[in-house]
Amino acid sequence: MRVGVRGMLRTTFLHRCPACGEGPLFRGSYALVQSCSACGLNLEGEHGAHYGGPIILGYGVSGLSGLTAFACCFGVSGTRRGLPGLLSQQPRPPSY
Repeated sequence: MRVGVRGMLRTTFLHRCPACGEGPLFRGSYALVQSCSACGLNLEGEHGAHYGGPIILGYGVSGLSGLTAFACCFGVSGTRRGLPGLLSQQPRPPSY
């Protein structure tokens, strides 16, 4: 079943089932129901499968960017002043 933007907004703000738009999503204020009472859609996600990949990728990217920043500022630049020292050096005149 195809639902337009208006239907999606309606089900979002009324906290209804994303599949049928009829059954409530919450029991009380914050407790998510296990399945839709109207269409039977399972609303419980897989346990742990949704967060593993993004967490590992986030740690990897932040670790690599941290190592790159450390290397640029404190050792690979060839000077003791790091990256700011490299950026402030005057260009050498050409030798003919």
